[in-house]
Amino acid sequence: MSMADYALSEFKAAGWIDENGKCADEMQAEMCKDALTLLGTMGKQGHSGSSFPYLMNLLNRVAYFKPLTPLTGEQDEWNDVSECSGEPLWQNKRYSSIFKRADGTAYCIDAIVFRDKDGDCYTGSGSSIDITFPYTVPDKPEYRDDPEEE
Repeated sequence: MSMADYALSEFKAAGWIDENGKCADEMQAEMCKDALTLLGTMGKQGHSGSSFPYLMNLLNRVAYFKPLTPLTGEQDEWNDVSECSGEPLWQNKRYSSIFKRADGTAYCIDAIVFRDKDGDCYTGSGSSIDITFPYTVPDKPEYRDDPEEE
């Protein structure tokens, strides 16, 4: 079974397409079409069982603007955003969730994601953690149950 055939069977199982391959929702139809186009391109590239996961990991990181190598914290990685914050503050050019304070310490603003009892997720003031360099941006944030609901 090709990747496209597998995708089509999953689209059908999800109820996104009918037995004729038609989708009632216009936006979902576009997403399915785009996924099939990308799968078709990747299928023509002749990837093996080891190169395809590598490609998917690489694509996933760059598509979500996550750096491929650890952040160094060197001066050329920062943009001065003091004007927006009203105090000395720098934002990392390679990963926009990282900020540096006037004292040189750095933090990530979305390292922790809270989940409420309904499964809804959010970030807030408790989502930040201090970091040190070199810093490897994780694939996913840490998820925690909402402390207000305990």
